Amino acid sequence: MRRREVIKVIAGVSAAAFPLPASSLRATMAVIGFVSGRSIQDSAYLVDAVREGLREVGYSEGETISIAYRWANGDYDSLPGLASELLKLNVLELVAVGGDSSALAATHATSTIPIMFGMGNDPVKAGLGCEL
Repeated sequence: MRRREVIKVIAGVSAAAFPLPASSLRATMAVIGFVSGRSIQDSAYLVDAVREGLREVGYSEGETISIAYRWANGDYDSLPGLASELLKLNVLELVAVGGDSSALAATHATSTIPIMFGMGNDPVKAGLGCEL
């Protein structure tokens, strides 16, 4: 399965796991936090994949859901601060892409908000084991 397809599936599962009644969307739009260790240009295909996955399950950025973006632009030391900024926005979920450091920063920032991440290394070996 291609990376883009995996991201669409994960975005769809995430949106389905946290459905919002239509009335609550009108009152307050839910926010997904998106943090990348890379630049907006380097992560454009990932942004597109997340948006497409959300659309497939009935969400539309700016209409039914908001996405707050933070870009480290290669400054991986800034990722913990960027993840913390997103948490202050009371995000529904964090999406962490653009290198393993993004996933690590997101998981160190919170243990209560769901995190969708992609990484090249083994998540369990990196200390990101899954708790069920």
